Amino acid sequence: MSSLVNQEYITKDAAEYFKRLTEDINQAEVSIEFETYILEADSTGNAILDALCSASQRGVEVRIIIDGFGSSPWISQTINKFESLKGQVRIYHPMPWRFWQWGLAINQQYFFKKLIFLFNVINRRNHRKVCIIDSRIHWLGSFNLSDVHLPAEMGGENWRDSAVRLVTENNEALNAFNKTWFHKHFIRSKISSDFPGFFRINNSRKKRRRLYKDLLSHIAASDQKIWITTPYFIPEPKLLRHLKTAAVRGSDVRLLLPGVSDVFFMPWVSTLLYEELLNSGVQIHEYRHSVLHAKTLIIDNWATLGSSNMNSRSILHDLEIDYVMQNNQSRQLLEDHFLDDLKQSNQISVSDIRKRNPIIKLLGRLALYLRYWL
Repeated sequence: MSSLVNQEYITKDAAEYFKRLTEDINQAEVSIEFETYILEADSTGNAILDALCSASQRGVEVRIIIDGFGSSPWISQTINKFESLKGQVRIYHPMPWRFWQWGLAINQQYFFKKLIFLFNVINRRNHRKVCIIDSRIHWLGSFNLSDVHLPAEMGGENWRDSAVRLVTENNEALNAFNKTWFHKHFIRSKISSDFPGFFRINNSRKKRRRLYKDLLSHIAASDQKIWITTPYFIPEPKLLRHLKTAAVRGSDVRLLLPGVSDVFFMPWVSTLLYEELLNSGVQIHEYRHSVLHAKTLIIDNWATLGSSNMNSRSILHDLEIDYVMQNNQSRQLLEDHFLDDLKQSNQISVSDIRKRNPIIKLLGRLALYLRYWL
């Protein structure tokens, strides 16, 4: 393991994730930075908010950023808790018609005075799910604050997700939070010589380009395996070509995609790409156990876990954070999780694709023209 990372722990158990996250919040002594796309006003969301409020009351500096679109339906139900946090909650790009939320917006004055800017950035969301405790403990992955991730016996829908807990003195994630908090993520920032490191953060155009090129380089250099788990698979044409080329030259390329999606039309669009991928030798598996929401990537001995999807939103628009595994045991565990998930999936063939509803295919074709926004 890298000398900069002292501990690394992976879980796909939602109950365990929320339990351990709450324990870390309860033990915080100095500071907590929390970002999430969805903060739902259910038992899970309220429990984490209560823990954050308790930390604030005992003197911990708590700062929370929630997305103005992902969390919009529940903000009014949690506003009383926000008020108890005394200005420590900010909304990233509120919806233009949610006027009352502007008072919590990042850089309020800019939003009030320049509505044109607001409409310009409405498509840019904060999709990160990260909690930083005392500048050392980092939780990140694909879990939002919602009951849907929990097993059915706990009132959830058993969504398939992954998270990692690491202890590190590296401050890249904290710097990214601060840039968003102070609305400085458009400022050009220096990229270190070892970029990308073990955090993959896309908070500038230059970093987005570098991360995308780095991903393509890993795929192009692969001579063993490329195992991808993603709930939203609408890749850029160049990425699609790289995956097909890797399969043709003999790399074991497997895609684990949702059989049932929380965004109903996503599989319609992804299915349009199946046949050309299958003809190139790519294996496609659709997860049938529940909603697949995890985002992991394994390319030879390089593996990541985080919030990024294989779509234009993650590559071009949304703020994301992923972590590159530093521990061989962690990489092996991700591989084990992937293989376990395949056992709960259906492998797709070309004949399966040709049997699918032609109307659904047509609707998917129309949606594909909107690839830039999906």
